[in-house]
Amino acid sequence: MGVGLLISLLPVLLLWKHGQRPVWIADSDELLYLAVAGQSYFDHPWHLADPILQGHSGRSMFPWLQFAPGILPASYLHLGPLAISFFWRAFAGVSMALGIFLVLWKVIRRPWLAAACTIWMLSDAGIVTGQPLFQQLAAMRKLASAGGDYTIAGEPQIMRLWRIITPGLSLVYLLTFLFALLHLRASRSWRSTVFAGAAFGLLFYVYFYYWTAAGVALLICAVLDKGHRRLHILTGLIGGLIGAPAILSGFLLKSSNGRDWLERTDNFVPIPHLSQQLWFIIPDGLLIFSLVWVIARRRDLLPVWALAFSGMILANHQILTGLQIQNYHYLYVFGPIFSVLVMSAFAAAAGYLAKWQPMLVKCCVTGLCAGSFFSGLWLRAAEAEKTAVPLMLQADLKQYESQRDSGSGDPVSRLAPDSVIAGDPMFQDLAAILEDQRPLTHYAMLFSPPISNLEWDRRDALNAYLTGQTVEEFVIHQGEFFQSLVYGPTVNDPSARARRIESRENEFREIARDPETALRDFKVRYIALATGGQLPSAVAAKFDVLQNGAGWTIWERKPAGAATPAKP
Repeated sequence: MGVGLLISLLPVLLLWKHGQRPVWIADSDELLYLAVAGQSYFDHPWHLADPILQGHSGRSMFPWLQFAPGILPASYLHLGPLAISFFWRAFAGVSMALGIFLVLWKVIRRPWLAAACTIWMLSDAGIVTGQPLFQQLAAMRKLASAGGDYTIAGEPQIMRLWRIITPGLSLVYLLTFLFALLHLRASRSWRSTVFAGAAFGLLFYVYFYYWTAAGVALLICAVLDKGHRRLHILTGLIGGLIGAPAILSGFLLKSSNGRDWLERTDNFVPIPHLSQQLWFIIPDGLLIFSLVWVIARRRDLLPVWALAFSGMILANHQILTGLQIQNYHYLYVFGPIFSVLVMSAFAAAAGYLAKWQPMLVKCCVTGLCAGSFFSGLWLRAAEAEKTAVPLMLQADLKQYESQRDSGSGDPVSRLAPDSVIAGDPMFQDLAAILEDQRPLTHYAMLFSPPISNLEWDRRDALNAYLTGQTVEEFVIHQGEFFQSLVYGPTVNDPSARARRIESRENEFREIARDPETALRDFKVRYIALATGGQLPSAVAAKFDVLQNGAGWTIWERKPAGAATPAKP
């Protein structure tokens, strides 16, 4: 657990060491999660709401149980919304380390060897894709060849096991289910059956991809493990009963808000059966052939094999179902569980060789474990200090806090909670987290069930108008936006992309003719632009400058009836 904490919190510790505030935001996804969690922190820590809608209304598509380990301690200790990120990483370090160790201890039965393999997994860059050691060496070679001062483009992609939220805050629940299944097979008692069923049922409240993969794994075990078939069926029934309310809740969410949000997030979208396949030839081949070893020599590993196999086939379930449900997320099942199987095979080989050379085997295992640990620390440090996106986010956060904290004693300068803010996207991101604002447009819009595509188009058009874009600039920017978008029909369908751009252009032109109606419809109270920016003349008279800071100028809408005519 100490190793897990160190690797998970290393980016925060490095910032603290350099005298900076120990807050590390990794990527745009984490900004989204913090926007959801920030609203919960301020107003309702025991449930989540849509981060876009006022009045804390609208149900979030994300499960509360994943967010809770950060929200609850930060809220009850009154440490501020940014502390959520710290507690998330602390929970990830402790929970994944403990979960991996317990599963490996269950299948290896040598505590020292299970601990060594756990440290290997926690430190390895290839665990999520099921390629331990090889991907670690490839990442080390790539960074070593960069030499000197360099910047890694994009978002952190090396130590994917520590990504927030998945798998950092959710993998422990899958590992708990696997441990319970292994324990059930060994004990065959009613108590173990209930434990396994409860662990399965809990997955329904954590992560769609985990409970579906676990359900398929139980079916595989029931088919291949005849002596334990009844236990696996009972486990599935108990878990299904526990998880039934979550299934019903998800069905109601899916059916109550139209299909726009499902289509734009690639959820339950029909696609060609043989398209978008995701295979890792060597790991997949090894997994298939390992069934012979499992059946012949290690039937106790059948639950591990079944869960890894279910993750592999479900990543490509469109071959049978013809559906896209962000199928690549099943890698978060396949990779870590296949890596557990690899560690089991490694431990079996080490145990066999230890019969003749016990000291040599211990030295080799210790050396491999130490090498993985120190190289993992190096890769994690490079990812934390050299990756472009978190470096940019740190600079923006520092600028935001410097400007907003400078007026903390002036009540006028504080933004009224649950207000709609427009303008600079980064200011909207940070205000949503730190000042309980509802952004006019945000990455969260993509995942907001109540918001239709037309409303999304109108919100983006209004925000672009307020930031001073012309219609020509707006059309160009929207073409670039949809070109880079990774979800939805606009990714692979040029005609769908053209229709969305046309819709947004039409909304922009309508807003330019009558901006007041759009401002009133979306209840925009604040606008923040980078310092030096100016509001469009048609709306400038309706806003007063609230703060003119080094990073942004913030305007607040005047009370009704107080606006003066704009100068010609």
